[in-house]
Amino acid sequence: MTKFDMRGPWIGCIAALLATSCALDATIKKTFDQNVVIDEVTAFVDDWARSSAERRWDDLKTYYSTYDGFVWIEQGVIRYTSHPSLVASLDQVVEQSVSVETEITNLVITPIDRSTAALYAGISIRFDFGRQEPFEFDGIFSAIVIKRNGAWAYIQGHMSNPTRGH
Repeated sequence: MTKFDMRGPWIGCIAALLATSCALDATIKKTFDQNVVIDEVTAFVDDWARSSAERRWDDLKTYYSTYDGFVWIEQGVIRYTSHPSLVASLDQVVEQSVSVETEITNLVITPIDRSTAALYAGISIRFDFGRQEPFEFDGIFSAIVIKRNGAWAYIQGHMSNPTRGH
């Protein structure tokens, strides 16, 4: 009985598969300009932060996705699981004539593809209720944004205070 050496033909197949995979990976990476995504998402986040200070409430509502899967988490609690639930909360802010200022710092954006990105940043929000004591929040913000019909929107968002020692 002769011994059959499988290494010969398989090495060639594996090498061809690896070469194809590497070429495909390089092609996928070249299909979009990450800098364009970073610039667009930076402008989106900056305008989102300004919109409440400028009392552009109707604009603010468009920054959140209407697609299934939308979720907004604050302090470890799921606050909103749909666009209508978030809009209802924004409408309450408008009714109370609350002044809101949002500051984003150290924004880091990771493009996933030409229409999806992950991000995180420091965030400070101040809610001024007029006669009442203002409410201030300083924490961490992270999100997934998607681009549909030429416009970016949050599909998932999270805000929380940093824990001690971090």
